[in-house]
Amino acid sequence: MKRLFLMTALALPAVLAPSVLSAEVYVPFASNRTLGSTAYRTKVWVSNATAAAGQFKNAFMETGASGTSLQGTGPTVAVPASGSTVIGLVAPAGKIGMLEVSTAGKLVVNARLEALGANDVVLSSANLPTVSAANVIKGGTSAYLQGLEVVAPGTTTDFGVLNLSREAAQCTIKGFRSSGTQIGQSILVSLPALSHKHYDGALAPLVGADIADARLEVNCTKAFYPYAIVYASDGSKTVFVSPSQTLEGTLIASTGGGGGGGGGTNPNPTGTVTVTRPGTFFTAKTGASAMLVDIPAVPNVRYKKATVDFDLGVARFPQIPGGGVGFFSSVHSLRRNDRTLFYGLIVRNEQGRTVLDLGVTDDVALGKRDVWKERTNYHLSFVYDTVARTVTYKLTKAGQVIDSLTDRANHLDLMATDKKMFVDFGSLGIADGAYFPPMGWAYSNLSVQLIP
Repeated sequence: MKRLFLMTALALPAVLAPSVLSAEVYVPFASNRTLGSTAYRTKVWVSNATAAAGQFKNAFMETGASGTSLQGTGPTVAVPASGSTVIGLVAPAGKIGMLEVSTAGKLVVNARLEALGANDVVLSSANLPTVSAANVIKGGTSAYLQGLEVVAPGTTTDFGVLNLSREAAQCTIKGFRSSGTQIGQSILVSLPALSHKHYDGALAPLVGADIADARLEVNCTKAFYPYAIVYASDGSKTVFVSPSQTLEGTLIASTGGGGGGGGGTNPNPTGTVTVTRPGTFFTAKTGASAMLVDIPAVPNVRYKKATVDFDLGVARFPQIPGGGVGFFSSVHSLRRNDRTLFYGLIVRNEQGRTVLDLGVTDDVALGKRDVWKERTNYHLSFVYDTVARTVTYKLTKAGQVIDSLTDRANHLDLMATDKKMFVDFGSLGIADGAYFPPMGWAYSNLSVQLIP
């Protein structure tokens, strides 16, 4: 929990603010502009598949500018139970950008770009994907856009890219003909944090002539999502191009669940990984105040969800020599040993309160007061969900949930590389004079799962 250790005990309360969002998706091209005689407008449908009424917020982020201050803002829109809500105008007149749709519930989002002629007659349309934790492109990897063309004077190709990080990014863009020769020089573009950039007629300056079946290769330093739009100047053709899938891995399982093949063990290496430690597996004591449990994740397999459950018997809160209670107890975390912290749990002793470290500097969530007591038994449950992009924590006493938190999951690469994943308990010693091992606290009945 080194990130939190860098804060002093006096400064800590000022940064303990939970995030507003629990989940969001981005519509990559939000348009309300006219090119020639054709208007290009994006329409968004938000549907509710549950039996309870829901709501969402939508924030338009104009191309070229950082949208970090707009996250989770915008008007709140209701969605009836089992119903749908349509947003007809997602951008101000003459503007393009991206649209964030955020919710604390379970909603389904779809979008469409329509080319409209006189009297709003639909000349052509293209379905737009939504970008989420499930399909965002990891920084440092390449994405490919194929089937691009420029046919003067009728068909052209626009290019756009989303920076889906809270930090500025740089992207390298290369164009290739179908023959394999590169089109011009590689281009380097800079993007502000959480931003959208769109380039009209991106291929034309590169090729200077007609071209078909071209592709772009895009690689950004932060999480990103590139796209292209191929369209005809009269509005009769509108095609949205998403990143192509690469030919790697096997989609159809050879065993189990109604598939082909015979019996035997399942060779699929991406199944659920489970670790259990029944009974009391660790009690913090002098000389042995920390424990680490490896999680045997398959290297380079990206998992969707991690669940961690265990029982905890609290003895006394840490005591300061000379009298008084130590500020914090370092309880538990889920980590990878490249310094990635998925989450960490700390107890603020004198307030009886949970502090949930969300794995990036100054991003923590604060639980209720007076739920942690000395000489009390608890059950702790964590769900780290990279699809919903949430981390959920529940604290149970005598079968009743007495505290819970749901906040943003900041690290979506839930995977082992050449570095191992593990859960740890306690700490090796006192850090910054404020963070203490939970001496005498007993941990039992551990269950950890990684779900692909």
